[in-house]
Amino acid sequence: MKYKSKPRFKDLDYRGLNRYFVTICTSEKEPLFVDVRLVETILSIIREKALKHAFTVWGYCFMPDHLHLLLEGTDASSDLKTFVKAFKQRSGYLFGMGTADPGKKLWQPWLL
Repeated sequence: MKYKSKPRFKDLDYRGLNRYFVTICTSEKEPLFVDVRLVETILSIIREKALKHAFTVWGYCFMPDHLHLLLEGTDASSDLKTFVKAFKQRSGYLFGMGTADPGKKLWQPWLL
């Protein structure tokens, strides 16, 4: 499946005390978030990584095939790219370990 790049602020480095509205889609737009246990696991990882990477999660909304996050960097070192990479890496790994199909991906690539 071909993914189209979304518009981004070219001169913004996505670091510091900024607020972001982020949408992250599942691979192939598969409706994976109908599984409550998966949503709880993902939410736990979001909280863990937000704390580690200096973000406040002001809100979230799980839809069947994507996730919305409202985030705010709480420190000059807050880095959205690093946070999203760490979150997707950890959750994708745990998802892969729990699925019968080892090649199955949780997330669509993040184009920036």
